[in-house]
Parts: sequence; structure tokens; C-alpha cells
Amino acid sequence: MRKFLVGLIVALQFVYGHAQVASFTAVVGEETLALPQPIGFTEPLAALPELRKFAELFTGPPHRLLALYVEDSDFQLAMQGISVRMKRYFLVQALRATEKKTVSVAEFSHFKSKVRGSRTLVDEKLQGEIQSQLDNIAKKLGENTDSADLSLKLGETKSLGIFYDEPNAISELAIGNMALNTGQARRDSHMLVGMTLANIKGKLVLFFAYSPLRSAADSEWIRNQTQTWIREATTIN
Repeated sequence: MRKFLVGLIVALQFVYGHAQVASFTAVVGEETLALPQPIGFTEPLAALPELRKFAELFTGPPHRLLALYVEDSDFQLAMQGISVRMKRYFLVQALRATEKKTVSVAEFSHFKSKVRGSRTLVDEKLQGEIQSQLDNIAKKLGENTDSADLSLKLGETKSLGIFYDEPNAISELAIGNMALNTGQARRDSHMLVGMTLANIKGKLVLFFAYSPLRSAADSEWIRNQTQTWIREATTIN
């Protein structure tokens, strides 16, 4: 029955995804926002509570999780109880401090000027928050695998520049190094992330696009996915 439901969900997304923008709704303050669902990805939080726990671990206290989008293939495996290593995924979050406010075009322009001035969306405070979340993840993984020495460390996060800057959104591409240490071996990986601050119906929304770095095509994928998401969010809201 579960396999049938998975197939039905994916089939419906394929049929209707080309005719109209598939979306997931979330309430921010007094507004209901339609959050575009990228083609080939599924919002699994209701069907798979364990993935919500994962997404919450990557959502710092100043933010609130709105949506997680995982690849359809990962969703199908997870629904069958098979462990997955998500390579590409998206997170959508709200800023708790501004949820009850309505941000004007002028106010959002001021937010963007501060981002340009700092030259990055990833400041030292945010890096500290990310490392704190990684420590929590490592702790839980260690408990589940009896690996007390397991650790996840965020290396230097380097901005690759702002690639989208329009009245309703600003996006930056960054690369970070992640080190997994099991106490017996260490494995390093490079991750690309596209970080977007958007003003949707007067609400500040963060959109993160993640992909491992394997070639230049990965950064282009993030740019294209991000710009498509912003354009569709603007259209359906």
C-alpha cells in the first residue's frame, strides 16, 4: 500500500507539475504563503516525521522551518524504510523575529544593502549557529550508532558572490567544507549552498539550495534552481 501511495504521489506531481506550479503552503504571521516545489522534488514532512527531525536540526533557533524538499528518488527509498544520503535538497525557513511584521519594499532594500555591505549572508554568528546544529547532529548520530567519538566540523565557508539581486530577493552562492570524524577515520566533503533572502507578501523567507560540489555544473544547477524558485514564488503569491 505504501509503495502504491509513493507511486501515486510522484505520478501526480509529474502530470500536474508541467501544467502549473506545484506548491506547499505555510503560514507566516497573518499571511499564507505558497512555496514552490521544485520539479523532481517532494515535500516529505507530513509523510516522514524522521525527515522533519533532520530538517529541524539544520534550522537554528532564530529561524522556523517551513518546508523541506528532497529528491523524488530519496523520498521513495525513505518511504520504503531505506536509509538515504540526501545529496541535493532545499530548505525554506522564516525569520522568527520578523514573522509578525510586514516588510515594505523600502525596508527590504535596506536589508539587502546590509547584505551587500557585509559581502556575505554567512557571518561569524551564523557560522557559529551552523556548527552548533552540526554538534547536535553528531551527538544524535553517535547515540544511534554507538560512536561516541563521532564529530562533524564546519570548515571555512567561502562566499562565491551574489548571483541574484532584484527588488524582491537577493541570493549568494557559497562553498563550505565538512569534516566527518569517526574517531578512526576522517572524511572531508565540499558542499555548495545557494542562500536566498526573499520578500514574499511582506514576509522575509530564507531559501537554501544544497548540492555536493562535483563539477562546475553543480553551481550552475543551484543558480538555475534558485532563480526558478524566486520567479515562481513571485508568480503564485
